[in-house]
Amino acid sequence: MKTIIIILSLFLTFVYAEEVKITANSFEIDEKKRISIFKGNVHILKGNDELNASVLSVIFDKKNKPIKYRARGKVSFLLFMKNKTIYSGSSRELIYIPVKQQYKLLKNVIIHEITSSKILRGEKVIVNQINGTLKVLGVNKKPVQMTFIINTNKKEK
Repeated sequence: MKTIIIILSLFLTFVYAEEVKITANSFEIDEKKRISIFKGNVHILKGNDELNASVLSVIFDKKNKPIKYRARGKVSFLLFMKNKTIYSGSSRELIYIPVKQQYKLLKNVIIHEITSSKILRGEKVIVNQINGTLKVLGVNKKPVQMTFIINTNKKEK
C-alpha cells in the first residue's frame, strides 16, 4: 500500500510556528466535523518529538487550527521537555492538547526517562512540556511503579 505523506502547515498553535509532518497508509478528512483521520503505520514528527500509532485523529477549530490529537492502538513516543529531560515509551492511547503542550498517556503506560534511566509504569500519565512535569496515576487499584538503579560504588580518596 502506498504511503501518503502530508505536511500540515496550519499547525501554528505553539508559541512559535512549528512544522508537523504526518505519514500514514491512508488519510481521510471530514470538513463538517473538522476532523482528519490517519490510519496504518502512523508516524508523526513535531520538532524533536516523535509519535507512532495505529490510528491518529486530529480535531480542528473553526480556524483550522488543531485543538486535539488522539493516537490509538500500539502507541510509542519520544518526547523532549524544555528542561532537557527526554522520555520514550509506549501506551495504548495518547491525547495531545497543543495549547497546553500537554500529553495524556492512557492504558498500560511505560515511560523511560532516558536522562536518569528511571522506568515508570501506570495507567494514566500526564506530561506537561511547558513546565517539565510528569504525573503518573494508577487506575482501578493498579499501582504506580517506578524502577531505578542506585549506585552503591564508594569512591576512595
